[in-house]
Amino acid sequence: MDANQQLSRGAALMWQEIIGIWVLGIVAVFLVGIVGWSIWAIFYNQTIERRVQRLYKRGDYQECIRLITERLEKSERLHQRERLFLLYYLARSYEALDQGVNAIQFYQEASKVGGVRHPLYNDLLLAIVGLYQRQNNYKEALAYALMVLHQDENNPLALLRAAECQYHLKHVRRSRELLEKLLSQRPGILEARFLYGKILYEMGTYASALKQWELLIKHHYENGLMWFYYARCLENLRRYFDAIKAYDTFLKSFASSYHEERYKSWLSVIQIWIKLKEYHKGIQYVSEFLSQVAPESVKKELLYLYANLLWNTGEEYQSLKNIERIALMDPNFKDVKVTYEMYKRLLPHSYLSQYFTAREDVFLQVCKKILGRTSFQQLLLNSDVAIYVKGSFYVVFWRHIEAISHSKLTDLAILLSSFDALPSSVEVYSLMGVREDAVLHELLKKSHVVEGQEFIQTIRSVVQGDEEKV
Repeated sequence: MDANQQLSRGAALMWQEIIGIWVLGIVAVFLVGIVGWSIWAIFYNQTIERRVQRLYKRGDYQECIRLITERLEKSERLHQRERLFLLYYLARSYEALDQGVNAIQFYQEASKVGGVRHPLYNDLLLAIVGLYQRQNNYKEALAYALMVLHQDENNPLALLRAAECQYHLKHVRRSRELLEKLLSQRPGILEARFLYGKILYEMGTYASALKQWELLIKHHYENGLMWFYYARCLENLRRYFDAIKAYDTFLKSFASSYHEERYKSWLSVIQIWIKLKEYHKGIQYVSEFLSQVAPESVKKELLYLYANLLWNTGEEYQSLKNIERIALMDPNFKDVKVTYEMYKRLLPHSYLSQYFTAREDVFLQVCKKILGRTSFQQLLLNSDVAIYVKGSFYVVFWRHIEAISHSKLTDLAILLSSFDALPSSVEVYSLMGVREDAVLHELLKKSHVVEGQEFIQTIRSVVQGDEEKV
């Protein structure tokens, strides 16, 4: 019995050892499997991340989206870090493809996965702000910018984006306050200074706005619109020559990218020359601008200013031809209809252009032909009149289409009395005669006014007579 018991006990111990070995083997295999799976998972995850980054850097956004989407669909239990990584690159890929709606969706999902305390949280929200701004959805963009400011009230990019949104939402005062806060902390953010200068300009504080543009120019800010607003401020501060230089810089170097500001600059430059009474300079500029492609509305404005310039330089007939051209384009443009109706009967008489002209040689030639072979002495020539005399007989050629006013007749009477021979008789050539307030003027008692049809027939006879001879 003792031998049998010993055999039984030995067999039991042997089986225990065998079972122990099997258990240890199974546990070892299981542990090796877990370790192996973990190593493989880590390697696989790193491989996925590297592939995603490589595809994104290469610009293969569609493949990047396909790979990430496949990974997200097949693996529901992803680690937070990996899920955040994949959602972030998925959003960036959609953003790169200009698919804003999808990009916003995945930036939002990434922000939820990361949570408020994650270092990327604010960056994700600011990415959403930028996408909403591109869609001109400034209300939503502002909401996300304010979420960032709730977490970090001095976040510079959030302050800038919130200010931009407030500006586009017409909340100019709020925008200005945000920018002042930002610039007090970070004065070197030129993008913020540009918007601040623009707001100051639009509020009419031109001197303060000018300081912003001068700072931006000093630091070589690359936004060409800076030169446009700089010129605008100079113009409003009546620094006209500096304004023209700034407009010239904008037009030569930057205007091709900003059509609306380009056309506004054209008109401003010409208006400045008119204010300075530099009409010939204005004509040089308007001729250049009219030779370039522009919308009809701009062409009309240019032609109207051109008519103004021509009238002020003495090219009055050519000025009316420009008014006629505008009237054919748009009869209701400004005061064109009134002017055109007043003078349209003159326009068929093209020979009048040789009398109502700034070209003195052409004008004087017409005057001499009217005087004929009689020997007259030329006493005066200016922008208003040419005066000839023979004995005490004076001939006055009024150089304007408009009628002579009472004050101008008085000036003329004083001028005639200043010459050596007092006038006994005066012949005045004036297309429109004299104004109603001047019909009883003392000078007219000894004057004959050649006006209306008589004036037109006289000019026609001397101009067309020469053409017939030719």
